[in-house]
Amino acid sequence: MNNLYIENQSYIHLLDPRIKLMFFIVSAVIVFFLDLTGMFFYSANILLILIISKSYLNVFKVKYIMLSIFIFSFLIWSFANSTGTKLIGPFTTEGVEEGLLTGLRLISLMSIGIIMISTTKIEDLSIALIKFGLPYKLVFSFTTTIRLIPIVLDSVEDIRNAQKLRGIGNINRKASPIKKLKENVPLLIPIIAKTLKRTNDLAIALEVKCFGIMDTRTQYNSISFSKNDGLFLVIIFVMISISLYIRGL
Repeated sequence: MNNLYIENQSYIHLLDPRIKLMFFIVSAVIVFFLDLTGMFFYSANILLILIISKSYLNVFKVKYIMLSIFIFSFLIWSFANSTGTKLIGPFTTEGVEEGLLTGLRLISLMSIGIIMISTTKIEDLSIALIKFGLPYKLVFSFTTTIRLIPIVLDSVEDIRNAQKLRGIGNINRKASPIKKLKENVPLLIPIIAKTLKRTNDLAIALEVKCFGIMDTRTQYNSISFSKNDGLFLVIIFVMISISLYIRGL
C-alpha cells in the first residue's frame, strides 16, 4: 500500500480536483445544518459516491478508526444530552439522536476526504490548492503528509511483523482492548524513530535541491473544468437542497 490513489476511470476520478475540494468544504458547512433524517439522506448519497468511485477500498483500510470515532462520538453526545424522553438507563431519545447525528457528520466528512484522496492524484490536488491561492510551501507540506501516510502504515506493519518474529507483541485476539493497547506500546519507539529519520532525510534532500529558492513555479500537469464538473455541481446542489428540504419537514 504505497499510494492511497485508486487507479480507475470512474466519473468521480475524471472530475476537476477543485470541484472535489469545493464539495468537501461545502459539506463541512452543510452537515451542521441538517437534522438526523437529512443527514441519513446525505450520508446515503456519499455512500453511493464511495461505491461508484471504488473509494470504499480505502475505507476498509481505516474501518476500525472510523468505527471507533463513530462509537466514541455517539457515546459522548448521548451521555451529554440527558434531557428528554428516557430510553434505556442514562440514555434519552434526544441524546441518542444527537449522538447518531454527530457520528454521521464525522464519518461523512471523513468519507468525502477519502473520496478526494482516492480519486485525485497528489500532483493534481497540489495544482488545485495552488490555484485556490495557497502558498506552494504550504501545499507541498500538506501533499507530502498525505504521501507519508501509507508509508508510515507500511512501516507499522513491518515493525509489527519483525517484533512478532522475535516473540514480541504476539497479541491475543481475545485480550481486552486495554491489554491490546499496552502490548502495542513497544511499537511506538521504532515507529517514531523511523518516521523522524525519514523526515530528516527528506529535509536534507530538499535543502540539497534548493527547495523554495524560486518565487514562482511551473507545473508539468494542468487541470481544467469540463461539462462533467458542471453536472456534478448540479448534482451536489440537488443533493443539498433535498437534504435541507427533508430537514424542514
